Order: sequence, then C-alpha cells, then structure tokens
Amino acid sequence: MRTTRVTLAALVAAAALTLTACGGEPAKNGQVTQISQNQAKAGSATVLDRPFDKPDVVLTDTTGKPWNLREQTKGKPTLIYFGYTNCPDVCPLTMSNIAVAKKALPKADQDKLQVVFITTDPERDTP
Repeated sequence: MRTTRVTLAALVAAAALTLTACGGEPAKNGQVTQISQNQAKAGSATVLDRPFDKPDVVLTDTTGKPWNLREQTKGKPTLIYFGYTNCPDVCPLTMSNIAVAKKALPKADQDKLQVVFITTDPERDTP
C-alpha cells in the first residue's frame, strides 16, 4: 500500500512538472529543440534530469473495467490530471485549459495525445 502511495505521489509530481513545462520558442520544421539548464531562461522550461518509468498502476475506466496505465499509454504522449467531478472551479478550468491547448496542436498531434483524468474522490465519482 505504501509503495502505491509513493508511486502515485511521484506520478502526481511528474504530471505537475509536465503541465508546467511551457515556454521558449516553438521548434522549426517539427524538430525537437534541445534545452540544457545553461541555455534555459529562468522559468522558461522544466528540465528533467533523468527519465523515469511509468508506474505499473491499474485503474478503473468509465465503463468499470480495469485500465492499465502503462499499457494504455505505451508510446503515446499523455497528460494526467488528478481531480474530482464535483470540483467547483479549479478542475473544470484546468480541463478546459488542457482542451484549448490540445486544440492548438496540429491535428496529427491532437490524435496522439491522451488526457487521463484520475479522480481523487472515488466515493462520489462513479464510472
């Protein structure tokens, strides 16, 4: 149980870092721009020092079936958001911002990107 909590905490931290890793100039011709800590301006990017493995977590999808995070997101860029459906302001606003950002991507990238909403209130949020 402790391992699951630590893994989920690490996943939350990674998701927060991923969602805040914005800034800089867009890459030209679809190429990835490399940024080192020496080149990055303060607040313009988040540099992950080392890659991490996705946790082996099985969640429940909206149909009540098991949903394996590692398998379902394999090879796909994925944004993970933790919240709850009865959230009055922050959760809907954040999900709206994610939708707007996704729509701003090229169509091919929109189709690849997965957004995963994980409830923090499973007592009230039913599948």
